[in-house]
Parts: sequence; C-alpha cells; structure tokens
Amino acid sequence: RVSAGRGQGRRLGVSRARAMSTTGSIGDKLAVAASVVAGNAAETTVVKATRHDLYPPKEKHVRTLILATTGGPTSASELADAVLARLFSQNEWSVVLKTLMVAHRLLREGGTSFLSDLQARGTPFPLSSYADQYSQLGPANSLFVRKYALYLQKTVTISKKCNVHFQRNPHCLQSADVPDMMARLPQLQNVFNALLNCRPQVTQPDTRTTVLVHAYQLLLKDSFALYQCLNEGIINLLEHYFTMNVADAKKSIGIYEMFCKETKSLKDMYTACDKFTNNVPEIDNAPTTLLDALQEYVAELEGSSAKGGGAKKAKKAAAAKKKK
Repeated sequence: RVSAGRGQGRRLGVSRARAMSTTGSIGDKLAVAASVVAGNAAETTVVKATRHDLYPPKEKHVRTLILATTGGPTSASELADAVLARLFSQNEWSVVLKTLMVAHRLLREGGTSFLSDLQARGTPFPLSSYADQYSQLGPANSLFVRKYALYLQKTVTISKKCNVHFQRNPHCLQSADVPDMMARLPQLQNVFNALLNCRPQVTQPDTRTTVLVHAYQLLLKDSFALYQCLNEGIINLLEHYFTMNVADAKKSIGIYEMFCKETKSLKDMYTACDKFTNNVPEIDNAPTTLLDALQEYVAELEGSSAKGGGAKKAKKAAAAKKKK
C-alpha cells in the first residue's frame, strides 16, 4: 500500500486543477460554437467575457454587452438570460465571479432595462449555498463569491423596493423628507453593510488574484457613490432631527449610531485596499459626540410629554444647544 505524502498530495491537487481548467476552456469553445450556431449573440459574448482563466472579463466583450442594454437586436430579457445561464451552469469560482462582475458592470453602466429585468426576477443571484471545492483556490474564494452575489442582490432589491439608484444618482436623499428617509436610510445601510462584508482578503496581489483585485475595484467604485448617498442622507436627517417626534428621533439615533460604525468599517476597508490601488480617498470618522445631544433631545421630549404640552419648548432648547 502506498500513501501520498503531503507534497505529493499538493501536486495531485494542482494537476487536478489544471485538468479542470483545460476542460473548462474546451467547454468554453464548445459553448461559443453552440451559441453561434443558435444565433444567440448575447450568450456568445457572455461566454467570451467569462472564460476559464484568472484574468478579469475582457473589456471589449463587456463593452459590447453594455451597448446591447441601450438598444439593438438583443432584448434585456435575452441578455439577462445569457448572464444568469452562465452563472448557474458553472461551478469554477473564477468563472462565477467574472459572471457576477459582468452583471455588476451592466447594472452600473448599462441601460436601465437590464436592471428592470433583474428586478422582475425577484432573486437573480441566489448563491448563498455556492461552493467550489475542486478548482485551485476554489475553497478559499467561494465565500467572497457568495458575499459579492449577496451585495449585488441587495443592490437590485433596494432599487426596486425604495427606488434608490445610488450608482446613478448618489444625491437621491439630499432633499428627501423625514418619512422618506425613515424608509430609505435603513435599507441603504443594509446594502452598505453587504458591501463592507466584501472586505478584501488579498494580502499580496499576484497573477492568481488579478480577477479578485478587479472585483474589489468595482466594489470600491460603488463604495464612493454609496457612502456619498448615505452621508448626504445622514446630513439631511440631522437637519430635520430637532423637529422630529419621539419615535422618529429614536429611530434616527439608531441610524446615526450605525452610520458611525459603518464609517469606521469603511476606513478599515480602504486601508486594506491600499495594497492594490492608489485611488482610495481619505474619510473622517463620524463624530460620536453628537450622540449626546441627540439623546438629550429625546430625553427632553419624553420629559416634556410626561409633564404635558412642553414639546415645542424642548425642541427649541435642543435646537439652541445644537447651534452652540
């Protein structure tokens, strides 16, 4: 009986990964040939953009898909079908990740018809149980793929549920009223936390992590718009705060406390991204000292309410303290 040593086991693992990569490449060629015969231009381009390798999707193919979302012979439904068919027919982490990246680019840069089609599908990226146990680096990167898919899913959901399109309009909460902010800000924070959960794990970029780095860079671009949208919403919220009733004020305190934690997490994420990009902005922590004034206002409102009829006086006193 001969048992494989640790080194031999690693070599067997690498050989198996290479064999799977070769098989995947052959499968890509067959998929392209089949889609060409079927006259499915969208499927052909999606496969070409997401080949079995560790490089990011080819820009020329991505641009072709983006252009297709703005008109032409390919409908948004056909394009979404092609992207999702590729996503669900593959198991290798690099191909699944690149397909998600293509979908991400279409959501960011394509026509709104693609987003509308995904909204109608309910849950277009159900990868919560996804795992690649066989390809090289698969087990290590499956978790990131699941987190990335969840972030994209939440992005589609908030655009449908709250009509928030932070990638296209980061100023959408700048002039929102209090009921609108109460509904939208918690949902936006939910998306923001999903993005923060995709924090980079790459410590030393190399050829094996090129596609990961490009995925992180897409997330970074989203973080700029998402944080701007959230920050403007928080500023607007605070400007209305000292006119709020007790219930809205208490909810606002929770939103602001979460924003303070999220800002710190974003700073940490940007620090981690310094290893592979120079385009990371500097942001300041949200001032936690403001929480004292916010909580004091609620206490005064509740005290005045208990005494009866002193709400207006409490609001004026709290507003005066804010100005100081």
